[in-house]
Amino acid sequence: MKIALIVVAALVALAAVLAVVVPLRVRLTAKGRGQFGDTWVIAGGLELFLITVSFAAAHAAPSLVQVHVAGRRVWVRRRTGAETPEEPASHASLVDKAKRVWAEIDQRFDRKLLASFVLSLRRHLRLEHCRGQLAYATPDVAFTGMLSGALYFVAGLLSPVGSFTVTPEWEDVLRAQGDIDVAVKVWPLRAVADIAWFVARNMRKRALPAAPAVVQPAQT
Repeated sequence: MKIALIVVAALVALAAVLAVVVPLRVRLTAKGRGQFGDTWVIAGGLELFLITVSFAAAHAAPSLVQVHVAGRRVWVRRRTGAETPEEPASHASLVDKAKRVWAEIDQRFDRKLLASFVLSLRRHLRLEHCRGQLAYATPDVAFTGMLSGALYFVAGLLSPVGSFTVTPEWEDVLRAQGDIDVAVKVWPLRAVADIAWFVARNMRKRALPAAPAVVQPAQT
């Protein structure tokens, strides 16, 4: 019994060491297109060791998610579309929700410190190859221009290992079409440890509302 426990403990320790030292190779391929409030379609797959997860979904059509291990399907989930579809959120409500999330993050963390930390997480991954293209339009021409500048910057960073083509379209609609094929090596446990340490050291506590002042009765 003691020998079995020692063997199990040794295997667990070895697995933990390998998880820290040996990276995981992840490959993602995806393709999609759609217009807000209109039709959309997306399909792709995720590969990790012998595991492959594939998915496909489209507006007003059945969706499918399935998992294969060593080429054998072990799990599948289909949504027939018989469920009552939810009312799609408006563009304004999505923008308001994003603003609220950003305000919460901005309240909890220093903006410059958070940006620097996010960029530093690059040391926990190694990009092997990347190929992609994106054509998009937004109702706000100014926002389309700002987004184009950010995406051009990302495309420049990816140029040593692949290509990423950005094509802004100056139309008064919210629309996107693109595809991507990317493979990376990731050290997930190192990244999780760094994130936990950063949050523990830098997250601000939510300020409690000030207690109302107690008015003392006047002495006669």
